[in-house]
Amino acid sequence: ASHPTIALYATVSSVFATLAQLAVGRIADQASWKAPTAGAYLLLAASSFAIGARPDGLWSLFVWGTLGLGAAWSLSTLLPTLVSKVAAPAQQGRVLGYVHLFWNLGMILSSLIGGYLFEAWPGLPLLAGGLAAALALLLFAGFVREANRCAGIAAG
Repeated sequence: ASHPTIALYATVSSVFATLAQLAVGRIADQASWKAPTAGAYLLLAASSFAIGARPDGLWSLFVWGTLGLGAAWSLSTLLPTLVSKVAAPAQQGRVLGYVHLFWNLGMILSSLIGGYLFEAWPGLPLLAGGLAAALALLLFAGFVREANRCAGIAAG
């Protein structure tokens, strides 16, 4: 891809991610945090699988990469809300710090492992990322149960 195409992708994906964060934040405030979180995980998994299946397609990368980046940043926006659902107020800062620590470790390790997987086949890192996002979506169901339990304890 040419330098202007790369710059266009960086611009479009950043603008989209910003708009997605604003939209998801509003939805979480006005309706619920559950649907935007599940939707973001689902979109992240779908975009990873789509790029992984066709890693050489420029427009596929452009479209699905933009959607996936928006989904990832939307999840980041939701992290304080998610932490507030399961951690006591006096622990929320510490828990959020640990969540971000593991978020960053995940980015570091996925970059390292992705480099090795890319050597085997360029789509493999994205397929692995798609599986991780799909697994996270399954784990989110357990998180919702725990959040509901915590809400019941707080109300009781």
